[in-house]
Amino acid sequence: MNFLSAFSFLLQLQLGRFFRSKISYRSVRAGARDVRCDVYTPSGNSRGCVVTINGFSPLGNRDRRFVALNRALAGIGFTVYSPYLPDFCELKIHERQISNLANLFRAIASIEDISPDGKISVLAPSFAAGLCLLAASRGDTSHLRAICTIGSFAQIDSLVETLIANPKTDEYGRLILLRNFISLSIGKKPRIERALELALLDNYFKNKAAGFDEFASTMPATERKLLQRLRTDTKFRMQHWERVVRAGGRKARLLTDLSVVNHMDKMRIPATFIHGQDDDVVPASQSSALFAEAKKTGIPSRLVLTPLLSHGDAQKGLHLLPALFHLIRGFSFFFAHANSAKGIA
Repeated sequence: MNFLSAFSFLLQLQLGRFFRSKISYRSVRAGARDVRCDVYTPSGNSRGCVVTINGFSPLGNRDRRFVALNRALAGIGFTVYSPYLPDFCELKIHERQISNLANLFRAIASIEDISPDGKISVLAPSFAAGLCLLAASRGDTSHLRAICTIGSFAQIDSLVETLIANPKTDEYGRLILLRNFISLSIGKKPRIERALELALLDNYFKNKAAGFDEFASTMPATERKLLQRLRTDTKFRMQHWERVVRAGGRKARLLTDLSVVNHMDKMRIPATFIHGQDDDVVPASQSSALFAEAKKTGIPSRLVLTPLLSHGDAQKGLHLLPALFHLIRGFSFFFAHANSAKGIA
């Protein structure tokens, strides 16, 4: 059943056609916050609840690719809660995100009409996936049934080395790091922060509609040169990043706290790690490291490195059919553990 569900899930995503489900909206009280969630309800009995956390994206949970993922999950019988997280849309990294996610998971699991046994599962891509793993390793996690990550990071130091030092990686992840941390080296420079934000939007939407070029032309020449060197001069960028690391303080320590592999010994739930083998933002070796740590802990786990995915986008072609079987098995593993016996029709 789970293998066929995984096949159906991927087929829906490939064709862009989805089985019928109902979309509604619900506010969830999580800690001191009210979190607005898009709720996807299957047409038949629910197999369980999956909370999906979108990656760092200006469109958040309304990104068309993420909406498609949520509809495909509902199409195979899962109730899906997809929260709107403003800081993820604003591409901001801060220390409260992990505890906020942990509170949100507990709050959704406590909603009796969607989680009668008090358990939920979690699916998340990219940077959000690492944050979800950290949240799933914190405190009492008896309300969590399983987790699936797509393109997660594992070791923040090696990820930073890849994004900051390797000019061949996609600039999107590098711009996120610069926007959040470069002030620890260059000081508070609002115009450079704004320029990095506009560059991120241009990269995300694959156009220049955000107005980066126009804004950059109004910047003082010294700041414009500094920005250009941070984007194009690898040695210069690394010098500044080393200053960021040495800066100390709460924000600099956050980089260390975000190393997921240091917390995997606290994981107690089945974990599925899926990663595009040619991911140009987060290297596939990051998920391999997570899987190795999960095996040490002894939790049920599955690793799938696949040519069918890049960073957030599906690849197509008949030559990729042999890899499809392995990807189906990966999602099948997650769905098997995400199933709620009480929810199966």
